[in-house]
Amino acid sequence: MPLLLIGLSHDTTPVALRERLAFSGPDAATALATWHEEGVAAELALISTCNRTEVYAVGDDADALEETLVAALARSRELPEAQVRGLCRVRRGDEAVLHLVRVASGLESQILGEGQILGQVREASMAARRMGTLGPVLDALFRTAIQAGRRVRTETAIAQGAVSVGAAAVELAREHLGGYRGRTVLVIGTGKIGELALRQLSSEQPARILIANRTPESAQALAEPFGAEAVPFPALAGALQVADVVLCCTGAPHHVLYRADIAPIMAARAGRPLLLLDVSVPRNLDPEMATLPGVALFDIDALTSLTERNRADRATWLPAAETIVLDAAQRFHASVQIQKVGPTIAALRDMYESVRHAELTRFLERHGATLAPDQVSAITELTRVIGTKFLHVPTVGLRHHAEAGADDHARVIQELFGLTDSVPASQA
Repeated sequence: MPLLLIGLSHDTTPVALRERLAFSGPDAATALATWHEEGVAAELALISTCNRTEVYAVGDDADALEETLVAALARSRELPEAQVRGLCRVRRGDEAVLHLVRVASGLESQILGEGQILGQVREASMAARRMGTLGPVLDALFRTAIQAGRRVRTETAIAQGAVSVGAAAVELAREHLGGYRGRTVLVIGTGKIGELALRQLSSEQPARILIANRTPESAQALAEPFGAEAVPFPALAGALQVADVVLCCTGAPHHVLYRADIAPIMAARAGRPLLLLDVSVPRNLDPEMATLPGVALFDIDALTSLTERNRADRATWLPAAETIVLDAAQRFHASVQIQKVGPTIAALRDMYESVRHAELTRFLERHGATLAPDQVSAITELTRVIGTKFLHVPTVGLRHHAEAGADDHARVIQELFGLTDSVPASQA
């Protein structure tokens, strides 16, 4: 069945456009459930992170599946189909396979080797399984990608050092501020990005670290291991007034702070500048804040130049990582090809079993009365062993040729042994 990927990423699409097709966790589950009910595809999985939104699907007809996915995405985000088609790139078959394996391995990330994406790919497969949309093809594909991602991280040093969006944001702020000594840092949001940022901040030793979240318990739980201070969300204005840098990563599907919220705070700061880092997609901070005097606002795309500079050391491991990725993609392709001849092998064995059973029954009806029970058992076992040995060579041959990409051997076997009616047309 055709495999298709439609999506966009940081490589070609700025955050102002990526956020239009972003899905939060609950949104992604709702989309999968809706698409499943609508019969969009036989199998579906959705990856949506700060750097990409990608839908993986399996269906009967690639062209029809592409049109259906574009329409489904457009409905989900209330966008014109033409706009969605203009934003997204389509990959099919082996190209889609290779891309997902590269994504899980951190080779397609904004930060080369970034480790958070592997967990996000795993969660996407788990979410699809929970929603009942992860069929055998996508299940095998995501397993292959996750295994390759683990190998890249354990067998290469491509993920060495601080390779996360949160860590990169901390580094960007350090460059902008000239260091963290005597500074107060406010982190808004307690998700994975916030946690990774805090790990990096703990080595920078700022004067104070404040953590704000709409759920006070979450803020307190994250603050304690890092010696930070939890801030109740109603007290956010006070925290903004004393902070030198704000890292916002709530994962909310909308702005959590607007220009009107910051304007009086900037007035009260009496000229003290404020650095704002918004690494959320969709963006959590109103871009109009950048028009206020004293405010420096950076979104996630501002990390690109910084991450490119930090790429050199890890890039030396790219050839080894690419070898692992290519090997995984090729093994997946081979397994799919082998699966294609499975119905032919099963039909061949069924045919032999049918003939064996009929002939054995006929023989025993004629001669069974003259045979002892152990003789009947020996004859029955002999017919089974003969079939096993006879079918071994064509079975191995079919699998070998399928793995090598030869598609016509199964069809020849079907025709020679009269199995055409026993194998579904889609698997013939």
